[in-house]
Amino acid sequence: MSKKALVAGIVLALLQGFLILQGVMSLSADAADEGTAYFVDNRAGGACSNDAPGTSPSRPWCDFMPVNTRSAGTGFGPGDKVLLARGATWNQQLSLRGTGSAGAPVVVDAYGDGPRPSIIRNGDVKDRGVRLDNPSHWRISNLEVGNAGVGILVFVTKLGRENLTLSDLYLHDITGIRGGDCAVNDRVHISAGIEITGTPPPFGASDYALRKVRITNVEGTRNDSSVSFDWCNGLTAPLDGTSGDGLVRDVELNRLNLHDDNGAGRSSGCEGLRLVNVRDTVVLNSVLTREAACHTPTGTAAVFLGRVRNISIVNSMITAVPDTGSPDQVAVNFETKLENVRVRNNLLADNAGPAVALHAIWGPSDFSTNTEVSGNYFVNNATSRRAPCVGAISRGNNQSKPTGAIRDNVYVEPTGFLNTCHGGDFTGFAVANNATLASPGSGFHAAQQFRGDQSANGWTYQYGDNGSAWSNLTFDQGTGAWRHPSGASVTRFEQQPAACGDCRVARAWTAQEPGTVTVRGRALKSAPDGKDVTARIAVNGATVWGPSRIASGDRQGNVTDIHRLPVAKGDVIRFEVSTDAGVNPGPVSWVPTIGYPANARSWEFNDTVDPGRMDGWALTSQLTGTMTDGSLKLRSSGNDPFMHSPDSLNLDARTVRHIEIRARNGTASAAGEFFFVTSSDPVWNGAKRVTWQTKKVDGDYTIYTVDMGQNPAWTGTIRRLRLDPSINAGPFDIDYIRLY
Repeated sequence: MSKKALVAGIVLALLQGFLILQGVMSLSADAADEGTAYFVDNRAGGACSNDAPGTSPSRPWCDFMPVNTRSAGTGFGPGDKVLLARGATWNQQLSLRGTGSAGAPVVVDAYGDGPRPSIIRNGDVKDRGVRLDNPSHWRISNLEVGNAGVGILVFVTKLGRENLTLSDLYLHDITGIRGGDCAVNDRVHISAGIEITGTPPPFGASDYALRKVRITNVEGTRNDSSVSFDWCNGLTAPLDGTSGDGLVRDVELNRLNLHDDNGAGRSSGCEGLRLVNVRDTVVLNSVLTREAACHTPTGTAAVFLGRVRNISIVNSMITAVPDTGSPDQVAVNFETKLENVRVRNNLLADNAGPAVALHAIWGPSDFSTNTEVSGNYFVNNATSRRAPCVGAISRGNNQSKPTGAIRDNVYVEPTGFLNTCHGGDFTGFAVANNATLASPGSGFHAAQQFRGDQSANGWTYQYGDNGSAWSNLTFDQGTGAWRHPSGASVTRFEQQPAACGDCRVARAWTAQEPGTVTVRGRALKSAPDGKDVTARIAVNGATVWGPSRIASGDRQGNVTDIHRLPVAKGDVIRFEVSTDAGVNPGPVSWVPTIGYPANARSWEFNDTVDPGRMDGWALTSQLTGTMTDGSLKLRSSGNDPFMHSPDSLNLDARTVRHIEIRARNGTASAAGEFFFVTSSDPVWNGAKRVTWQTKKVDGDYTIYTVDMGQNPAWTGTIRRLRLDPSINAGPFDIDYIRLY
């Protein structure tokens, strides 16, 4: 054998050996990631023993002692499972430690048939249901925890932990801790069903203690708080003095059902959801109702926000915070050190205090920047009428200057939409395109009015093979969803298309009466993974919005607003979702609001008793006319005709921005103008006007929408309007003028 052949043979043998060794190592790693399942079952008649291996459901452990012992020793590793028997109950703390892997998390779950396994403690403030220390790659599901000082305590003392999922949990009667000595209370500021806190080592703005947290399908009730990212009421980053808003990152809170958190009637100070020291977080598809239901002298809120950045609360319902005689009593409380908080497309209704409280109470170094309140439906907030802080959105105090935008909301608010108190103001906010509805009965919110019968409140739930042939879905009482055999479904907040070509699933609404409706909505994927989908809005089969692609991984979604949409009685508006053939994209979160807007002021020109009155308008220059056949028939005699509205309109320019005029222009002019004066600037001049294009020599009526807010002088209180219909002689007829 030649030397070259010998060398080649040696190399080949070494390579084969390496590949074999690599395969063995891979098999070993795979085997290790499979982990071990441990069973716990204390039900009567079983064969449990804490001395058994616990690796078989026929010979399980009886209680948590072996689990706690393992946690205190080597801990649990990738693929390990702690499985608790359904129907079993323990009065004992379950202590958990260890680290899983991305592909093989440590799992705590239920097995068998029957109700969730439950951990019910003695009601002492020192009781814990579950304690999980420094988790990475853990999943805890299908448990009931109650009657403790903390339900599930996630305690972090290290940096860089990641991947924690808590799902399908029922948490109740978790009470007793409110303030006090954090060292004694496990760094807990307020008792909570789920409590994320700890004593992290020194950290800066680039560090995190925990990231990729998923909390899904959780019901909480009769707690001091149901879900709390607490950190003993907040930590400043000690290495650089920043707010600490990145201590927990990449958080999704989906399908929460938090209600009646009243501290089981024995607490002072209750909330629903507390977000402190978190960043890049979305709350969606959730219901919080009758939260913060016990008195506290420092104020109550369903959602408390402090030291946070990039937070979205979207497509949810936060309602009925009760009157406990406390300060605030709000749905969403903007407390301190806030950046990029977005409250979008929620129902905010029937709360004792304002729906949103924008505070500035922590001195000049505090901040609340780039806030967005958009697309929401506000109804009947500040029910306690506790002055001075009332309205849908309250801006209180002036120790700092919050900034942001308040836009595209719809509301019916007896105490007003925007309110200031204790020296606060909205000077840091851009306010635009917010519309008043005619009455609470004029608004239709898809999630609030979701029912198990077709046509309730005008809503139906349908499937279409090609977007034209539609059939009704069937309601599944067990899951609370409307379903189709293809796999398509509609739930309170979500639409799941089938994995086929142009087949579509739709939430549809039938117009109750003729008129103009406004539509608000935001469509986004309910989970950050999955495939893209297509969304569209159609009226009687004709697309009026979209089609628009909703991208997977996009946590902002697409705005689906239509500000003015004429409808006839019986018109069907469908909110349609579809996907590509053979692709299951996962559900889409989409909760539209439809409403008949009230006009801040309108002139319909229908007076048949006194047609010469012209609804209070004065034909000032080069115009003659009268009201007949439901419209104002005008004729211009020159090239500068104009007419004045009634005086003292007293319109708030922040909430009234548009003029809608339905007119027929018989002149050769292609433009009209609206002038205005304000209470602070009552002089008519060209600086306070907006020009709009018209169809000249038009034989039909046309609806024109004039955006007065494009003129920066449209601010403060609008006192009076002037209409210049044309710059030519001839006829000009007006069916109506409406302000909104």
